[in-house]
Amino acid sequence: MASVSSIVKLGSLIAGLVNDFESFPKEFEEHFTADSLEVIHNAMAVLMANYGYTEEEAKNILKEEILSLERKMLDEYDAWKSSPSFKSDDMRRYMALCILGAGGACHVQANSPRYHGIQLSTTAEDRAKLVGRNETNYKLHGYPSPALYKHNAETPSRRTEIVGEGEGDILAPFERAPAEQICMAPYEYTRSMPGKKTIGNFIESIRSWLDLPDHSASVIERVASMLFHSSLMIDDIEDESMLRRGKPAAHLVFGKSQTVNSATYLYARATRELNQLQKPECSKAFLDELETLALGQALDLYWKFQEKCPTTREYFTMIDNKTGGFFRMALRLMEIESNVEPCPDLMYLVTLLGRYYQIRDDYMNLTSDEYTGTKGYCEDLSEGKFSFPLVHALQHSPVADQIRGLLFHRENGGDLSLEMKEYIVSVMRDAGSLSHARDTAMLLFDALMETSERVEAKLGPNKRLKALLLWLKM
Repeated sequence: MASVSSIVKLGSLIAGLVNDFESFPKEFEEHFTADSLEVIHNAMAVLMANYGYTEEEAKNILKEEILSLERKMLDEYDAWKSSPSFKSDDMRRYMALCILGAGGACHVQANSPRYHGIQLSTTAEDRAKLVGRNETNYKLHGYPSPALYKHNAETPSRRTEIVGEGEGDILAPFERAPAEQICMAPYEYTRSMPGKKTIGNFIESIRSWLDLPDHSASVIERVASMLFHSSLMIDDIEDESMLRRGKPAAHLVFGKSQTVNSATYLYARATRELNQLQKPECSKAFLDELETLALGQALDLYWKFQEKCPTTREYFTMIDNKTGGFFRMALRLMEIESNVEPCPDLMYLVTLLGRYYQIRDDYMNLTSDEYTGTKGYCEDLSEGKFSFPLVHALQHSPVADQIRGLLFHRENGGDLSLEMKEYIVSVMRDAGSLSHARDTAMLLFDALMETSERVEAKLGPNKRLKALLLWLKM
């Protein structure tokens, strides 16, 4: 029905406007007699009372609108009929009846004794009193102004009366909504949760290699923090997470709509903060990485919705774009503000850090008691997300189909039971997926340390970065 809903709605609209056209004299008399002209709901009356058209002008306008809608309905019907999409015989018959029904409704109303051939006590002169009655003086785009209606400037209009009655707020100039605290509440709630503050620590550790002013460092840290926490709030909604760092996720406290609004507001705030940086090139780097973050998230969501297991290489591409994007954005902004030549080894270190951070998180989500306490037991399985160990298990386990069945074909879309999660984890362990994830993380960590030493050989020792990496070691 979605493919033809607009055609059906056009038919209903045409029938309604034709009814207004044909029934107007009778409807006017009923409301005139009952002294209720202010509530007459008829297109003819609206054109006369609100726009100042005469009855004849209103008729011509309504005729033109009806004919235009009829042409549009037939054009859409012809386009639907000739489209390659499948159309059952029942649907074809239904649409033919809709077209005939619209025409039949017009014919019946044009000849109905209910509207025509009846004796009315009101006249055209009475109906002419509707012209400009509401003193709104609206303009109808696409049609000429009324030929006969002249608004009397000396007569106090309804607008003047309303303002005079102390309701001037409706005509007041624009005022920025005092709702910043409301917008920021989900963000402040999420930001206040205990966390690793990895992005902030990363920025501080890299600063020792760059001649970065304190002001620029503070701005970059605020921008990165806003985007990072914005992504956390959106992630929790998209993944239907219940917990974030041991507390109810923001969308459970503030509602999904308000949390989404807060997350999108943060993009605007982050952009405004970015304008405080000295170098205009920062805007391009910021937008580049903002797009990259969305592309990485798109892959993650696409695989989950389509139940499509990525390859290992595809999974690392997602990590590099999504998780690594925050570190890369911070580094690019710092390098631009410091006015130094980009260091390829330093950028490679950031890529490795993003990969290690994500693989470590995937592994800990399935094995760590600490993660269970803050996010729930095996939350990634509850969310149906493709983590690194899961990708390996689906590629190597002899019972991979059983995992797929449990993850993607749940009754009523509910959560997995504790026993189901424990079974999937045991399958991963038997397939060597958990040990593979741990070994991969350690391989990445070793590469991180080697790369940091190469960077130190070029830029000087960095104890703060070494401490950060050792703090993140499993």
